[in-house]
Amino acid sequence: MVIHASNEFKKRFRCKLSLQGQPVVQSGRLDAWSGHFIRLGTTQMALMMNDATLWSLILPAKGLFNISDLLKVFLPRVAELWR
Repeated sequence: MVIHASNEFKKRFRCKLSLQGQPVVQSGRLDAWSGHFIRLGTTQMALMMNDATLWSLILPAKGLFNISDLLKVFLPRVAELWR
């Protein structure tokens, strides 16, 4: 899985960027997601969008402080919704 992280996402979830400054090898991959951290009023949310399908998913970010916490919530949710 590839996550293209915005600066807000990177700061919020304390991600290390593995391919910083390098072009995307293949665009539109099914396993590639774009991630962004947003606020809706006072609620903190993670916005994830699949790069191939443009399908989006909004997850509450309360209690999620690093990328492993996010993936524990994100991956089962994607599996459940795509099933």
